[in-house]
Amino acid sequence: MTPPKKADVDCLKLLLSKLLSLVMLVSGPLVKLPQVYVILSKQSAQVRNQQLPVLLICNRQKIRRRHQKGLSLESVVLGLLCYIVSAAYNYRNQYPFSTYGETVFIALQDAIIVSLIFWFGTAAKKSKPNLTAFAIFPVVIAAFVYVLFEEAIVSKEILFVLQYGSIVLINASKLPQLYLNYSQGSTGNLSAITTILFSLGALARVFTTIQEVNDPVILAGFLAGAVINFLLALQIVLYWYGLFLEIVIQINKKHFWQGQGTRLFRQRQKGHQEGRRAQAAGD
Repeated sequence: MTPPKKADVDCLKLLLSKLLSLVMLVSGPLVKLPQVYVILSKQSAQVRNQQLPVLLICNRQKIRRRHQKGLSLESVVLGLLCYIVSAAYNYRNQYPFSTYGETVFIALQDAIIVSLIFWFGTAAKKSKPNLTAFAIFPVVIAAFVYVLFEEAIVSKEILFVLQYGSIVLINASKLPQLYLNYSQGSTGNLSAITTILFSLGALARVFTTIQEVNDPVILAGFLAGAVINFLLALQIVLYWYGLFLEIVIQINKKHFWQGQGTRLFRQRQKGHQEGRRAQAAGD
């Protein structure tokens, strides 16, 4: 059998890259909708309901109860700013829209999430709306977008530095969420679907960037994003497993004590019956 030619392999890789880019572009407007739905359905971005105990990763012997705090506002805002920088960098370098289009849609969804957080308020404010921030936020973001996309204000050299900085920031923006999840022993209102989609999307973008853009700055960003999102997805799996395990433990304990109670009751009844028989025999 004749081995495939290098040109054929390259053609297949490019075709696969285009298909992945199309999938990413189509899924871009949907990737954070589950998170928006969670906030709207809970009517809060940071829920304070008492949660069931979960196992700590650092020590399986300890179990603690924590209040859920859900989303980290700092993470979402930092992520939004970095997505705007990335979109401006790609646009001004005239890269194909298919290689970064989902970034634009994700930025729009992040803006909606931040607005919802301001509207519903934070846990510290007992979920009261922050109308001032809610009103000012769109104006600040619109000004930020205009400045980055206007070459007369921000040169390509400065935008290049900002893109490097956004790689650090967009991954640093997830660190508060990682720490928040760890400190409360729960992922709160963090959407599992959104996190898993981001993990898969970052891996797909590593491939498409190599094939179509070949920009080391963009590639480094997607590689770092894949690692951070994998850690978030791992937290969701581990904490959900801990919650499931604790529920099983509680159910087994309940059945055990129910069985113990039934056994003790029967022993007591048997003792009373034997006592009455012995008394009757004595009489």
